[in-house]
Amino acid sequence: MKEMMRVSSINWKYFVVAAEELNFTRAAKKLYISQQSLSNYIAKLESEVGIELFNRKNALTLTAAGESLYYNAKQILAIEELAQREIQDIRDFRTGSLRIGISARRGEKILPKVLPELKKKYPDLQIELVEKKLKDIRKDLIEGRIDLMFGYVEEKSDDIVYETYAQEEILVLMTKSIWDRYIPLTEQMKIVGMDQVPLEKFRNCPFILLGEGNWIQQKIKTYCTQKNISLKTEICTTSINTAVALAISGIGAAVCPEIYARKEYISGICREPVYRFTLADSIFRPKRAILYMKKRFLPKTARDFIEIVRKNA
Repeated sequence: MKEMMRVSSINWKYFVVAAEELNFTRAAKKLYISQQSLSNYIAKLESEVGIELFNRKNALTLTAAGESLYYNAKQILAIEELAQREIQDIRDFRTGSLRIGISARRGEKILPKVLPELKKKYPDLQIELVEKKLKDIRKDLIEGRIDLMFGYVEEKSDDIVYETYAQEEILVLMTKSIWDRYIPLTEQMKIVGMDQVPLEKFRNCPFILLGEGNWIQQKIKTYCTQKNISLKTEICTTSINTAVALAISGIGAAVCPEIYARKEYISGICREPVYRFTLADSIFRPKRAILYMKKRFLPKTARDFIEIVRKNA
């Protein structure tokens, strides 16, 4: 029987980068080693495991054995990093790093309120912000590239912890001119007496809506399907900030989280009165949360960061 490979002698990062790049030249550059050194390493690794890990005919691809080893090698690297971070946190929790995932547009609203307090408490802490779409940030969280992320409470997960910090409110935003032009006076009188307004009350308004991939647009689509209604799309954009700015300019109504329509953000650019209406139905009241992996070490800096966010939400 062939002797099992000596795990301690293997640099798993070399193999993982080669497997991800599927090009030894690019992988070697990423690893700051020569292509020959990387090729020799892969050849030695294949000799130790007794099977080819890469198909070398035409384009470089992973074999079935390579795919299996790649999956397990990533787990080993994640465990090694976890062990290093735990030791570092025990040694000196005031230094180290914290990797935070957040959508870029929400980051510019939240982070200026919370990061100064965190840096005051931990002046030597290195903070890495990863700003992407929520689905991409979630993937980074699961694969260990970030420590925590801003998101929403979704279906329960055995692997992810949801630390709720606020109840989101989704609003319809419009100027007085849109309100007067598209909402009949009889409906206006009904709406102004409501704390929360059904979306269908605004069905006659032109809307600046977000792209299909946006989570708010998905909620609007689900709601409209349930209620058998449709909204008139005046403009479609991928940016919540753009949708809010266009609504304030009087082009149409926009649907956005309350945080994007706060007076401190929009008062300086309004040319006429702007009306805000909180939408009814639980689908438009998701819980905001900070997410982290249950089985992954969470440093004290991250736990303190969560408390700072809760305090400033």
